[in-house]
Amino acid sequence: MLPVYFSYSENTNNVLEIILDGKDGVDWDNTPNVKTIHVNGNPVALYDPYTRGMTNPLCGQIHVHTTNSDGSYPPKTVAAKMKEAGYDFWTITDHNFITPDPKVNDLIWLCNAYEDTRDTQHTNIYNIPALYNSNNINDIITHFVTNGNSYVMYNHPDWTPQFQPDTKIANVIKGLSFVEVFNITGTTETDRAFDILLSKGHRIWGVASDDFHNDSHLKKGWVVAYSASRDPNDIMQALLTGCFVSSSGFTVKNVELVGNTIKIDTGSPTAVTTFYKENMTALSTTTGKNAEYSITGNEMFVRAVIKEGNARCWVQPYFILSENTGLNEIDASNLKIYPNPFENILSITGAENSTLRIMNVIGVVVHIQKITGVNEPVDLQPLPAGMYFFCVEKDGQTKMVKGVKK
Repeated sequence: MLPVYFSYSENTNNVLEIILDGKDGVDWDNTPNVKTIHVNGNPVALYDPYTRGMTNPLCGQIHVHTTNSDGSYPPKTVAAKMKEAGYDFWTITDHNFITPDPKVNDLIWLCNAYEDTRDTQHTNIYNIPALYNSNNINDIITHFVTNGNSYVMYNHPDWTPQFQPDTKIANVIKGLSFVEVFNITGTTETDRAFDILLSKGHRIWGVASDDFHNDSHLKKGWVVAYSASRDPNDIMQALLTGCFVSSSGFTVKNVELVGNTIKIDTGSPTAVTTFYKENMTALSTTTGKNAEYSITGNEMFVRAVIKEGNARCWVQPYFILSENTGLNEIDASNLKIYPNPFENILSITGAENSTLRIMNVIGVVVHIQKITGVNEPVDLQPLPAGMYFFCVEKDGQTKMVKGVKK
């Protein structure tokens, strides 16, 4: 199965649909992570990040520096320290420098990566072929994600003035895969930024990291991925689909969805579990080995943070997905794009007086256009060949169709 990506919309009232890369025969109608639960007899669709179960846990560090940037140790020494700390997989994210795998032990090398560093804007780029120079985060994301198979994490967002105190940056970023919820070099916990992005409609995952530069940073924050195997591709699959937890010293034993209830086995009688929905709204708080929350269907997402003393464990969000029903002003039966497949210019019918957003297979918006006529031409000559998703929005309603550029 290929990775799951999520679309972005500035209107958080709109349906934000899961987008799958349609290559290699992915079954769009039977995505394992998307489930239908019933609340008071009504069906509710949601995304369950832990569908495959919390088996084969692998501990990893994905924010690391060496003497190739501002770290204290050369790559081989850092590799030895990662191994001694108990990590199973890792990568190096030197500032504006791609450090290759030093290959000195049996640590699993996740992929080549680096930390793109621009004043207060720091982003980790994973699975990258080469460096790219830009001061615009959306340009960086577009370059690596749209034009390749890379993934982006927003680092220590508490460093960024736009997150303190307003939400400006959350309105303009598109296409992130991860954001740090813990970084030992910042104010450590950055739940507020995570919540801002989630509440703005971003579908991303929260990562804890050492941001390793020296010994004082070691084994302070990490991820535990529940991977199908020790193969780097399977580990990346687990990360991209949210099948992991983040930790600053404590890890839960199990998380599962039973009916419409999220059940967490903390493994500790003193652990304090708080479930949250959007806008940092606490839904419930429980002390003990077992904690649960029953989804009502009125949440955008539900996530949990477990505290054990000074240690934390972040459970990834369950996203509540609305079905495309009651389209009202948009007649779904009349919405068509043609020709399909198309070359450069196509026409769209049944979408008059609406906004058209076109996204690539990983949810990055590549074209926005106001549709005024009954039969409107759309010039997509600049776009490369591939699959695209045409999202028509009108009066708070949404309809999406697929198209292919030859």
